[in-house]
Amino acid sequence: MSEQVNISQMEEIENDKLRWKNRRRMAWTSLISMISITFIMILAPEFIISIPKMQVISEFVTWFYFACTGIIGAYMGVTTYAHLKK
Repeated sequence: MSEQVNISQMEEIENDKLRWKNRRRMAWTSLISMISITFIMILAPEFIISIPKMQVISEFVTWFYFACTGIIGAYMGVTTYAHLKK
């Protein structure tokens, strides 16, 4: 019976590590995408997108920033809470 408990605890620990790894990836992806879009918006008028098109997508970019900031903030908050809970 104790082997069954140990196996189940080990699986739970592995799942927890995988869960935190995926959360960290999601936060890093959000941060990198925010930085990338910022550089694209800075360089866009000259090379990639015309100014009228950029004015149209500016509202979308604003909401994208809010969403990415929410993901990053939630990751940082949950990580801090989990650390304090230990």
